[in-house]
Amino acid sequence: MSANASACTQGFVPDKAYRDARDLLVTRAEAAARAEAAAEVAQSAPKVDVRGLVEEWPTLAVGSRRAMLGALIEAVVVTPGERRGARPLVEVLPHRNA
Repeated sequence: MSANASACTQGFVPDKAYRDARDLLVTRAEAAARAEAAAEVAQSAPKVDVRGLVEEWPTLAVGSRRAMLGALIEAVVVTPGERRGARPLVEVLPHRNA
C-alpha cells in the first residue's frame, strides 16, 4: 500500500480502487486543461468576414480557391455505402490550424 493511499483512506478504500480513482481524476483534469487551452486558442484566432464570398467564389482564380480551402480543410474522407446504391458517407476534416 502506498503512503498516499494509506494516509488518505486510512484503510477504508482498497489501495487499487484508490489508485484507479486517482488516475481517472488526473486524466479528467488533464483533458479539461487541454480543452480549456484549445478554447482559448480558438477565441484568440483572427476572425475572417466571409460575407459575400459565395457570390464572389466563381470569379476567384482556381489557385486562390484552392489556397482558401487548403487553409480550412485537412482532408475529405469518402466511405462507400454498405449496400449497392447506398449513399457514401462524406466527412470533411477541418485543418488542425484552422
